[in-house]
Amino acid sequence: MDDPVTASRLNLTWLRITGKDKWLPTTAVVYSYEWADLEDQVDSEVGFHNVVYSYRVGDERYVGKFAYYGYQAESYLHRGDTFTIRYNPSHPERSYYPELRTRHKFVLIAFAIGAIAALIVCTTSMRGC
Repeated sequence: MDDPVTASRLNLTWLRITGKDKWLPTTAVVYSYEWADLEDQVDSEVGFHNVVYSYRVGDERYVGKFAYYGYQAESYLHRGDTFTIRYNPSHPERSYYPELRTRHKFVLIAFAIGAIAALIVCTTSMRGC
């Protein structure tokens, strides 16, 4: 199985450009998890999952956090779950989650799903179904 950090050429290129291809993988543990609506929406199906995690490098413990955009109903990380992050060996307090879905990525995914659905509807209605 490919490492998710380097699974695509585009991601590998981005990692090389930023120098993050030298960052090391380690296991992180979810400390807290919380759902939040987008700032312009209330009680919406879309928003983001705030995740705070901890990880160890040697004898030191570090804390990181990220916001993962998606649907509220998506099953996601929960307290105590483990996952892989990458940390900077020169500054172990710096880390990132390679599979992070940012707001921009989420909007692109939602747009692509909508475009495919519209194409299917148009194709089906042209056939007289």
